[in-house]
Amino acid sequence: MDKISTWFWSESFWLPRNTSWKQLINKPGSDIYLPEYRHLLYAIPVAFFIILLRWVFTCFISNPLARRLQLASTARLVVPNKQLEEAYLSSHTSDVSSLAKKADWSESKVRRWLRLRERMDYHSNATKFKETLWKSLIHGFLALYGIWALMGEPFVYDPRLAWRGMPEHPVSQALFWYYMIEIGYYLAEFPSHYFDANAKRKDNTVMLTHHCVTVTLLVMSYVCNYIRIGVLVLVVHDVMDPFLYGAKASQYAGYNKLGIFNLVMLTLIYYPSRLIVFPFVVMRSSLLDSLYEFNSSLPFIEPSPGMYPISIMSYWFFFNILLLVLLMFHFIWAYFLATYIMKCWKNGTIVADTRSDSDTPEAVLPADVDNNGACTEKQLHVNGDPKSHGNGTCNGTIKRGSPEQNSVH
Repeated sequence: MDKISTWFWSESFWLPRNTSWKQLINKPGSDIYLPEYRHLLYAIPVAFFIILLRWVFTCFISNPLARRLQLASTARLVVPNKQLEEAYLSSHTSDVSSLAKKADWSESKVRRWLRLRERMDYHSNATKFKETLWKSLIHGFLALYGIWALMGEPFVYDPRLAWRGMPEHPVSQALFWYYMIEIGYYLAEFPSHYFDANAKRKDNTVMLTHHCVTVTLLVMSYVCNYIRIGVLVLVVHDVMDPFLYGAKASQYAGYNKLGIFNLVMLTLIYYPSRLIVFPFVVMRSSLLDSLYEFNSSLPFIEPSPGMYPISIMSYWFFFNILLLVLLMFHFIWAYFLATYIMKCWKNGTIVADTRSDSDTPEAVLPADVDNNGACTEKQLHVNGDPKSHGNGTCNGTIKRGSPEQNSVH
């Protein structure tokens, strides 16, 4: 293990020439605070706190708000049953035998009803509204906190200062906690790629890859004290996310004008920040200013005796390749956003998200029960009204709402 650790944390790979990890150790009594790898442990309790905060927010704010807005399941996959519905809402569903007697159904039918009832909540507009509202607010906080933490920092106006004097850059308390909160947030959000209602989007794999790249950049840039360029990357990404999730939350809640406002703000911020500032300011500094400040003509290092059989590429390639991956994702989402805006413009209103998975159930009203307690396919009916909340009856036909009518997933 010692050999692997020594190999992985090679100073010649992660740090500029003529620097060592000893330079990143805080000296007793010093007013200069330098980042150390063990400080990353702070991100773990921060992640748990964010998970707890989300639970409190959901229970006491977004749930009551969703009820006040009368948002309910728009995916009615089961026949209404008063006894089973009461048991489901009270989470008393373990005694299937007792429920079967109350409903006068077989146990297998009750189990299937419960599974489909859970699936209804998973895809409901209420669930999506609560998730996107939370993400809009937390990203809004991160963006505002990041901007505040950067106020007065000279490297914001001259990115070359992000590299000058490396790696002995002192880290302010504001920037330290900005990093810890960001890392904690992304750790807390990992499960959302599998369990949230938006997990079935067509670009979920791209989002998960983006998530992993972001966490890797955050962790390694902190350990190597590339925090100055790191916070610039973070703020450039954070400033548009509140409007992205705000547009979604507005659409799920049925507030079209508010959704259009968020979409306009998203467009005005996304293209300049992600396709101009990020590549031509932040990445340019990472690609060119870093070499100039380190007085390096080529970003190669010599092999360490007994460790590397050939010359390898340094930290410069590692971090910049990851930044290029992020830039590639920016162009992909720029295309998605452009096509979505054109679709909204053509229809004159907010329409279905082009990234939504087609397998996500549409707004389906109750129908007669089949042998397993579920609505049969020939009985599904969609009236396209997001305010219907699934309170209707089956007419024995299939009517699929147009993309403009169905809600955004």
